Amino acid sequence: MIYFVSSGRNATGGPTLLHQGCNELLRAGFKAKMLYVDIKVYDDIHPKFREYGLGYIDTWDDIVSTDIVVVPEIWFLVKKLTEKKCIKVVWWLSVDNFLVSRYYASFCGKIVKLILRLYLGNNYYRFDHINVVRNNFYIDVKRELKNIDFHFSQSFYANQFLLGHDIPSLYLGDYIEPFFNFNETFKDTNKKKLVVYNPSKGYKYLKRVKEICSDINFLQIKGLSPSEVNDLLCQACIYLDLGNHPGQDRIPREARLCGCVVLVGKRGSAINNYDVPISDEYKFDLVDGYEYLIKRTILDIFDNHSLHLSRQSPYLEYIQQQELTFKNDIVDRFKRLTEL
Repeated sequence: MIYFVSSGRNATGGPTLLHQGCNELLRAGFKAKMLYVDIKVYDDIHPKFREYGLGYIDTWDDIVSTDIVVVPEIWFLVKKLTEKKCIKVVWWLSVDNFLVSRYYASFCGKIVKLILRLYLGNNYYRFDHINVVRNNFYIDVKRELKNIDFHFSQSFYANQFLLGHDIPSLYLGDYIEPFFNFNETFKDTNKKKLVVYNPSKGYKYLKRVKEICSDINFLQIKGLSPSEVNDLLCQACIYLDLGNHPGQDRIPREARLCGCVVLVGKRGSAINNYDVPISDEYKFDLVDGYEYLIKRTILDIFDNHSLHLSRQSPYLEYIQQQELTFKNDIVDRFKRLTEL
């Protein structure tokens, strides 16, 4: 049996991908189930995940030595996996989540986390946690992962991170659900001079941009259903993301499918041209004066939206190919594992 370990309550990008993976393997004839870490009764499962109709267990006790168990890179799940006798797989959906979760599991990290919560309150999520980790904590990644049998990387960024620690991985990406795929002409004729952003991504950089763009309309993606996110992206000209880009983030790809020109900061996976294949005119070094360069780009896009959108056509094509690539790759990867 193949088990995908996941939250059953939170329909965010990581859990969604784990459910997609389980679903695709079932379709291909594999035996696969979810292992939920936060579910005790069926009604607790998020409605989006119930639609898959997947089998599930809610305890690690059912795992046997011949099972393949897949966890995302969150530290407490990796640690739990190392304690089990099974075939152990970590699917790297994010680099930063591993580093941050490992740091905050340490004594020092727990103290820092408490202080941050006390001082920042509800704004805690806006803090740039990864910089705290990189400046204050050394993690011997190879030693921490010595008992893991296999690694899959959702991004080129994760693949290179692991190689930097002498850990090989196989690429296994993801895809955006067809829900976000719309007719290009329809979107372009309904666009507004509007910039959409995620307030949990690169907030301190976004704040500076908004301060010098007081005459520009910004709207945040927060507390919206998938259909509401889709409607908002279909109205906007631009999606701006100055966050960490810990893997191939979903919202930038959803935005491009909905006809937004995507602007990103040169951080994480957005630095390379494999994970975010857009030209450098849409990628910004977050150094002095970046906010003025971003403003100038925003205004030019408002005036020439179709032109800029066409320049990101390779990104659109790449996103549209990901579903087929994923379906082929996941069967190949798990066929290799089950034949060992």
